[in-house]
Amino acid sequence: MSLIEKIYQIDLDIKVESRYEPMEFIQGDTLNKIIFKISNSGKTFSLNQYVYRIILERPDGVKVKKTPKVDNERLIYNLGTTEIEKAGTVVAYMEIYDGPERITTKSFNFKVVKSMNNGGLIESETEYPVISQVIGDGLETQFYVTHNRNTLDVIVSIRTNQEPYEIVYADMTIIDPNTVLVTFAQAPATNQYKIIIIG
Repeated sequence: MSLIEKIYQIDLDIKVESRYEPMEFIQGDTLNKIIFKISNSGKTFSLNQYVYRIILERPDGVKVKKTPKVDNERLIYNLGTTEIEKAGTVVAYMEIYDGPERITTKSFNFKVVKSMNNGGLIESETEYPVISQVIGDGLETQFYVTHNRNTLDVIVSIRTNQEPYEIVYADMTIIDPNTVLVTFAQAPATNQYKIIIIG
């Protein structure tokens, strides 16, 4: 038994409606299992003397059969990919054979969810918008710019804030993962420059 199997357990009765945890399987998964305990009006019986077959109807109307394995007074049903090929609700029941005689349990159902892994996936990336801040007050030569990127790997650029837009060079120091210090030789005029931070 794999530690990563998706396993559900059902107490399935011949006459009494069964209560069980809602079951959900994803198309294409191969480690799905349902374990059954079978009873008749709540009374258990020896499973070894009978033959069992699960009959399922997929959402597209296709009917599938499968024989579960008897294991220690329970039935183990390993779902195949055929049963979960179509998304929607699968309705099923268990047939129990005693020689040529047959009895059928109450039905049960499970949900099949469409797989999103169809080969057209793209890798997740964290992209941050560009941060820009207009600076200059005619007095200060140093400006602390907080970007809150939590990284030392940022790109800082400075340009004039009015036409013609020109690149401006200044001393830049990364203070910490969230702050950059920009120092000019002369105090920029009010709103003279725009700082752009990417990262």
